[in-house]
Amino acid sequence: MAKYKGFNYASRDEVMSACNEFHCNIQFYVLKGADTKGIEIYGLGDYFEANKEWKTLNMKITNGSDNMVHATFVGDTEKLIHLAVCEKCHNFCKDIRRYENKISFDEHVAICTGPQSNELHVALTDSVPYCPIFDKNPLYAYMFAKGLTKYYKHITDYITFDFETVEDRAVDEGTTKTKILARICPHTVAASLDSKTEIYFDVRDGSDFIHQFIAALFEHARRVIGRSQYAPIPGVDERTMEHINYLATSQPGVTVLGFNSAKFDMNLFLNELDCEEWTVDPHGCLCTDVNMKMLQVGEKVGGKLEKGTLRLVFKDFINFVSPGTLESHAKDFGGVANTKSHMAYEAYDTETADDVLSLTYPFSKDEFTSILKKKKYSDAEYVEALQCWYKAIHHFSCQLIRMDATARAAADRLFTRWDYLRHYNIRDTQIMRPMIDNLIANMWADKVDMLRNFSLAANASALKYSMAWEDFDVNADYSSQMPDNIPLFELSLVAWIKMCSGYRTQDRKKKRSVSDNVSVQHYEEFRNMFRESGCHLCSRRFTSIHKPTLDRIDNDLPHTVANVRPCCELCNKSRSNGDADEVRMLIKKRQFVVLRRLPTTVGACDGITAEQAVLVHDRIRGAIAGGMAQVWHRYNVAGETKINHLSVAADGKVESTDSEHVMTNVIGTDWNSLYPFSMGSIRTPWNPYDNGVMYMPANLMDNDVVRSSSRSTDVDIRRTTARLLMGTS
Repeated sequence: MAKYKGFNYASRDEVMSACNEFHCNIQFYVLKGADTKGIEIYGLGDYFEANKEWKTLNMKITNGSDNMVHATFVGDTEKLIHLAVCEKCHNFCKDIRRYENKISFDEHVAICTGPQSNELHVALTDSVPYCPIFDKNPLYAYMFAKGLTKYYKHITDYITFDFETVEDRAVDEGTTKTKILARICPHTVAASLDSKTEIYFDVRDGSDFIHQFIAALFEHARRVIGRSQYAPIPGVDERTMEHINYLATSQPGVTVLGFNSAKFDMNLFLNELDCEEWTVDPHGCLCTDVNMKMLQVGEKVGGKLEKGTLRLVFKDFINFVSPGTLESHAKDFGGVANTKSHMAYEAYDTETADDVLSLTYPFSKDEFTSILKKKKYSDAEYVEALQCWYKAIHHFSCQLIRMDATARAAADRLFTRWDYLRHYNIRDTQIMRPMIDNLIANMWADKVDMLRNFSLAANASALKYSMAWEDFDVNADYSSQMPDNIPLFELSLVAWIKMCSGYRTQDRKKKRSVSDNVSVQHYEEFRNMFRESGCHLCSRRFTSIHKPTLDRIDNDLPHTVANVRPCCELCNKSRSNGDADEVRMLIKKRQFVVLRRLPTTVGACDGITAEQAVLVHDRIRGAIAGGMAQVWHRYNVAGETKINHLSVAADGKVESTDSEHVMTNVIGTDWNSLYPFSMGSIRTPWNPYDNGVMYMPANLMDNDVVRSSSRSTDVDIRRTTARLLMGTS
C-alpha cells in the first residue's frame, strides 16, 4: 500500500479496478455541508460492489491541501452520518437516534434480501409549511413569533465593487494549435462602501493592491456588523434581546455586489483569497471553475476559519435581475439616465500604462479605436467622451474645494488620465447603488429581505408566497375553522397498551422512574379525555388521522397521570425543540396551510407515515426535470398600459413596441395571469375551469398502494398527484 498511487475517484472503471485489486467493495461518504455549529456533515456517496462475498470498506472523501482527493477509512459510519445503512441492500437508511426509527431499521434488516433498486431512499422529516419569508429568514420569523416585526431591520448595508483591467501583451505564444495574444490583468479596483464613501486602489499602490482592497472591505464589514445590533426594545426581556442579536449577527456576512462579476471580476482575484488573514469558506460557495455566482470569504482565527467569524459574501447583481447591460439596468431599476462613459482600454498595456495614464490631456479620437471590436469612434461619440473627461475634471475640482488647506495643498496638481480612470472606476460602482436600493425597497414592501436570498428565482418565490401569507396572524384562532368532517378518534385498548409500553421504554431509557406511569388501569380515563377534549397546544379535536399523544408538563419527570396532557403528535414534537412563542407560531402555520390550501414539504403528517412519504417523494422527485429557473413578469394596468405590437427593425430583428392604444380592461384566463389568485385560492368569476378557484400544490393527503398476487408494486402516482394538486379540503 505504501507504493500505491491511488485511483481516479471520478472514473468508475478505476474504482472498480481498485476493488478487484484489494478484494473489497467500497462505500464512499462525501461532505454535504456543515451544521449551525460548524461541524461537517457527511452523507452517503456512491457504492461500488465488485463481489457480493467481499467485505465492504467505508471510505470518507476529503479534499487535501495538495489538490488531491483523499479517502479515509471510517470505522463507525453511524457516528459519521448519524444514519444506519442496511449492509444487505445499501438502499435503506434511518436516523436511529430516534427510537421508533431504530425499531423500523431492525425490522428492515431482518427481512432484507439484498439490492432492490439503484436509488437510495431519502430520510424525510415531518411535513412542514413552506413559507420562504420565514424559512429563509430566521431572525424575521423569530421576531414575528414574538410580535416584534415593527422593530425588524431589513438589510440595507452592502458594498458594490468593480475591477478595471489592462492587457499584458508580453506573453508566450501558447501551443501549436493556439496563439495567446494577451492576458487580462487587474489594474485598478474600486468599491462604494455606502452612498458617500468610496475606496480605490491601483497598481501604483503596490503589487499587493488587491490584498489591501480586501483588507479595507473587512474593516468596513466590521462596522456594518456593529450597526446590525439591536438596541434594547421596550418591554422585551434580556434573554430575548440576546437571541435577537445572536440571529442578527450570525447571518452570512456583508454582501459585496459586482455587475457581471460571476464570469469576470471574481476570477481576477481568486489567488488573493487564501492567505494568513482570510480564506474561502467551502460551505458558502456556489460556483464552477469559471462562473462564481456566490463566494464567501471568512476571516481566520488562529490560522483557521471558524464558525461565526466575519464573512464577505461576493455575489453577482445579475443573479437578482434578468440579463442586460449596466446602463439599461441603471435606467430601468435606478432611474439613472445618461450613464454612458468612455474609456480607451486599448490605448495602453502593462508596459505603457504608466506613461500613457500620466498624461494631462484627454485621449485622442484614434486612441478609442478598438481592434477587438473592430470599431472606430464617430465624431459624435468622441464629443461624448470629451464631455465625460470634463465632468471628471469638475468632480476632481469639487473634491479639492471641499478639502482643508493642508490636504488641498498636497492634492493640488494637474488632472491626469490616472485621475480620469479613478473617476471612471468609482462611477461604475456608484451607478449600481440606486438600482439596488430601489430593488431592496420594493422587495421589502412585501416583507422580502432581498439580500438574505441569493437569486432572482429565490426572491420571486418569496414574493409570491408573501401574498399567500400576508394575512397570517400568529394570535388568530384557526382551530375553530379546521375541517370537522373526519371521524373523531376512538382509543382502543390495544392502542392504549402500546402507548403505555412506549412511554415506559422512553422513561427507562432516560433513567426516570416508571413506578407511577400511566398504565392499563387508566384506560377509561384517557379514552374519555381524548374523546371530549383536544390538543392542549393547538386546540384541535383528535380524529382518526389527527391522533393524540401524551405531552409531559415537566420534562424532567416521567409519564405519570399528573404530569401529562393530551397533545397531537406534531405539536408534541414541535414543543420539545423551541420556546413557547416559536412553537405557537409553528402550530398556527400548520393550521393556516390547511385552511388556505398552501404547500408543505412532503413528509410525515396526519395519517401519513414516514415510509409512505418517502415512497411518494421518490416517485415525484424522479419525475421532475431540472433546469435553469426563469422568472417572467407582466405589468398590465387598465387605463395605463399601452397595447404592444410586433414590428421588424432595420437590422431584421423582431421588436415589441408600444402602440398609441391604451388597455381599457385586463382579463386573465391562464395560470400565469391568475397566479396571485391561485396562491390564496381566491374565488374569481372569470376563471371557469375549476369552479372559480385555482389551487396550488398543498400537502400529501393520502397514499394508495396497488397490490398484485406476486408482490407489492409502486404507488398509484396518478391518484396521489391529483390529491397533491388539489390540496386539502
